[in-house]
Amino acid sequence: MAIGWDQAWRVEVDEWISDQVLRLGRRQTGGSEPVRERSWSLVLRVPTDAKSIWFKAVGPGCTYEAPLTEALARWVGPAVLQPIAVESARGWLL
Repeated sequence: MAIGWDQAWRVEVDEWISDQVLRLGRRQTGGSEPVRERSWSLVLRVPTDAKSIWFKAVGPGCTYEAPLTEALARWVGPAVLQPIAVESARGWLL
């Protein structure tokens, strides 16, 4: 894992993801699986009973991406990917 993305961090991420999945009325059907890991971001696939959900965490220099994506979704609607949940301070997108 990238610097700062240790096991304790993953536990925190998985708990946040689980909470968001439940909030949506879905059920997780398996654990999150790393899909892409770079020094600046991590992408996980989360299987649910409806379909897979994708989680992205960005590194400290890119935390603007989460609130920017959320704002773009409001401003231009279907022209951008609509996040299910955003944790702006941590740079997390679901």
